[in-house]
Amino acid sequence: RPAAELGEYKGIEVGRAEPEVPAEAIDAEVERMRESLAALDPVERAAAEGDFLLIDYAGTIDGEPFEGGSATDFLLELGSETLIEGFNEQLAGSSAGTARTVAVTFPDDYGAEQLAGRDASFEVAVKEVREKRLPALDDDFAADNTDFDSLAALRDDIEARLSGQAEHRIEHQYHDAAIDAAVANATVDVPEEIVEARAVEIWEGFERSLRQRGMDPDAYLQIQGRDRDEAIADARGDAEAGLKREAVLAAVAAAEAIEVGEDELLEALAPPAGRKGKPEKLLKRIRSDGREPLLVEEIRMRKAAELIVTEAKPIPMDRAEAREKLWTPESGERAGTAAGELWTPGDD
Repeated sequence: RPAAELGEYKGIEVGRAEPEVPAEAIDAEVERMRESLAALDPVERAAAEGDFLLIDYAGTIDGEPFEGGSATDFLLELGSETLIEGFNEQLAGSSAGTARTVAVTFPDDYGAEQLAGRDASFEVAVKEVREKRLPALDDDFAADNTDFDSLAALRDDIEARLSGQAEHRIEHQYHDAAIDAAVANATVDVPEEIVEARAVEIWEGFERSLRQRGMDPDAYLQIQGRDRDEAIADARGDAEAGLKREAVLAAVAAAEAIEVGEDELLEALAPPAGRKGKPEKLLKRIRSDGREPLLVEEIRMRKAAELIVTEAKPIPMDRAEAREKLWTPESGERAGTAAGELWTPGDD
């Protein structure tokens, strides 16, 4: 791990936003609920954008069927991009009982390589046209579909939930910003070979994640239009930032003589709520495997991060953003500021 020469890490002023929930966000959440409860009513008319079609389709390429090219009772929304670009548009104006031939070209970057860039023809049978009907937005909507007896009470609950989510997000951003500020104030020289090794680790971890989800890393790279070396190069920024952060947290832990007690080790190993397990037994196994130093270091780093965040001083975001535009007035025009002295907006 590279060494860090610490700068200021206590009492750093960090911008912290205030949680806000605009009425538009509440409206959008209510509308999502309405959409999820919409009814699809069969209608005897030509289909228009926003309608749903119940269709059967069978596709061919050069006159031959292909895998995944057919379906029955498929529900398609006109105006959406559910299928290949151009497919939906060719069904506009159709009605129940209509049969149409739809010609499309698969995109060059289509996920199934054997279909990419190929022309295909689909025989489509429209079985039903369905019109989406949204429920009325009133107190009955709230009473019938939620635990609230009025629309106002439902909106209040949504606002409280969104506010809590915003608060959680802001707290996370503030936490990261405080540590980033401490890193920016420090001097850390990270050798290139260490950055490269960490970038490889990051990519290999992502490869494992892809395989666990049933995806082939080579196929993923092909879709992205990159090769492995380019993916690793793209990870270098995150690798260097992570190494600098670790170096600063380790230096803070050393400077503050942060220690880890037995109770903290056991707390870190306590199973999540609802699960069984004995942290004492797990700690014993960790010690016998020689992994205790790794656990201790992880907790020390976490405590160092908590110290930085706890000691930080929150300031309004507009002031923090203004301070990012530091300037040096050479003429000393700012009252009380000598020529060449650094001034930050908000320092009155």
